[in-house]
Amino acid sequence: MSANRLRRLLAELRLACALTCLVLSVTGCRCEEERERGAATKSSPLPQKEKEAATEGDDSSRAMVPLVGGALFRDGARLYVADEDHSMLRIVELPLQKGVDAQFSDHPLPGRPAQVVAWEKWVAVTIREPSLLLLLEKTESGLSERNRISLPADAWGIAVTADRKRAWVTSAWGARVSNLDLAGEKVRFDFKVKREPRGLALGADGLTAYVTHLTSADVTILKETGDEKEPVQETIVPFPAAPLRSPAGVSLSASLAYAPLLSPDEKRLFVPRHALGALGKNAWFGAMSVDVLLTPERKALAPARGAKFAAESTLAATLTSGGDTEFLGQSMTPVTQPRAALLRKKANTILVVGEGDDRLAEFDASAPDPTLSVRRIFELGRNRHEHFSTASVCGAPTGMALSEDEDTVYVYCRATDDLIALDLGNEQAEPEREFLFRLRFEESPSDKELALGKSIFFNATDRTTSGGLACAGCHPEGRDDGHVWHEATFLTADGVRTNFVGHEANLPKTAHTKGVPRRTPMLAGRLKTGGPFGWHGESKTLPDREIAGFALHRWGGMVPGTDVTTRSRALFLSIYLRKGLVAPVTLSGGKLHPQAARGEEIFLSKRAACSTCHVPETNYTNQEALPLPPLPTRLGFDAEENQTFKTPSLRGLVGRAPYFHDGSATSLFNLIETNHDRMGFTSHLGRADRDALIAFLETL
Repeated sequence: MSANRLRRLLAELRLACALTCLVLSVTGCRCEEERERGAATKSSPLPQKEKEAATEGDDSSRAMVPLVGGALFRDGARLYVADEDHSMLRIVELPLQKGVDAQFSDHPLPGRPAQVVAWEKWVAVTIREPSLLLLLEKTESGLSERNRISLPADAWGIAVTADRKRAWVTSAWGARVSNLDLAGEKVRFDFKVKREPRGLALGADGLTAYVTHLTSADVTILKETGDEKEPVQETIVPFPAAPLRSPAGVSLSASLAYAPLLSPDEKRLFVPRHALGALGKNAWFGAMSVDVLLTPERKALAPARGAKFAAESTLAATLTSGGDTEFLGQSMTPVTQPRAALLRKKANTILVVGEGDDRLAEFDASAPDPTLSVRRIFELGRNRHEHFSTASVCGAPTGMALSEDEDTVYVYCRATDDLIALDLGNEQAEPEREFLFRLRFEESPSDKELALGKSIFFNATDRTTSGGLACAGCHPEGRDDGHVWHEATFLTADGVRTNFVGHEANLPKTAHTKGVPRRTPMLAGRLKTGGPFGWHGESKTLPDREIAGFALHRWGGMVPGTDVTTRSRALFLSIYLRKGLVAPVTLSGGKLHPQAARGEEIFLSKRAACSTCHVPETNYTNQEALPLPPLPTRLGFDAEENQTFKTPSLRGLVGRAPYFHDGSATSLFNLIETNHDRMGFTSHLGRADRDALIAFLETL
């Protein structure tokens, strides 16, 4: 036997062993190494100091670990809820007992909160606009404001160091991460990162922060250096999503990475997110994933699928099959649109809630791909609307907190303004069991049409509006997922259909095209003007565009008997899109610096003619569809036949790269450099003027 053939044989044996280990882990068993690791984790006792303090109401057991904020946070015998829609901090007293009215109070906030964290006598809340960290002090009469620390635009995630002296904060729209001195109540430094930084996980020493993004699969690792001139070192780690469920040789992007989790030994970073283009059951849009990053090696735990694996593996055949195929009894997406996550250390599991299907899933934290090793799934959404499938109890779960003994999970549900408590202690009980408690914050919304529109926006279970992914799945908070979708036409049992798919590998075999590229547009702040709507301006009104979008997103034909309510869905949704979504703040603060002012002169000049189509008085658009010279066809897509495109609004331009309908311009610099005279006239501009024009566009 030749040396090369022997090496190939050994490689195949190693691959077979790895696949066997994976399949065993999915069915609940572990390979010997994983079994020993899991047993050691479960049997490891708490340090004596933590064991003695492990009682409800006493948080000294957390004194040696960082605190990570969330929309819901438990601090001893209190729950704190950051209610963004009502600019309110809800304070709920524990324990919650059936038959006993819950004690809770409201603390008005100066703006929309994103996350809250509490310790000892302090409560800290990130406020999105005006962007700041609000420091509150616990008093006998409630909460007293201590200070407001101004932050870059759209303060969102927060994590407090173990010594409680510093905090890290992500600013989503500002694309920055700040480090705060809590004792001095000031910003130590802030650092520019990739767009839409959200989730934070913090090392025990407080010096290393892991940051996840809403529009990227990459993980940003920031480490303090101690150098005043360069206080932080940045490492961007490419971290492709769902490697075991990716098309062969393809690295998938991801979205919705709101809540990363660091294992107690800090050797694994768990990242719940949506894998764009992952293969699986009805996975036109991809699938939810919990990906594991080995932090010392800074690489994924699960191996990527190679060509041989794709061609010969039974597992691969299961993963790539379509229709209603299930993988070993489990749907490929245990929850839809992952929003919040927690580690349940006593069981060595990961809890994830999905805002799209109102579910909570518990995963094995020791599996190479926890998504393929589901312990339990809990249906949280109850009392579904007869026509719209939206829940009136626990709709769009947004935040989670665990009791001290980790046998009760509290879930805050944004769409229904309520809080539920669920028993995790009985492993044999039915997942659909009755809630331990339910608390409703808002008994009757003042605007019922707006509330129903909000429920529709988050809901992925309604087969009229969606085929498994809600509006919020591609347009989180009305923004965008940064993804370029395939709009493809193919034959189904219902006839010829046109649908969006995440990757060309998601297309059915009946498809004869790869689809034309469609970049997810941002909605927030860009829908106040009249129609037409759509990339080609093909829809006269916003409800018309939504109904067309329902068909593009719905996998399969119309569900019998539901077509009569389609327009009412669109009307309710339109109300929320225009009134409920909040436009990102203008980063310029309203005053242009000299370079941007020069860029505005160029933008408004007759020679450049930018403002001819992007009219400032009407939200930087003339609302017309105009023919344009074609762009080069992108690899993996079909050529675009219709080259007439509606002039898009330039509002929020700086925070929504890539650009164009096909996402081919990766930055504003790239857009202006390659434009020449395709849109307006820029070929005559020198370097300084092109930079000035970019600087102005960044202020919109």
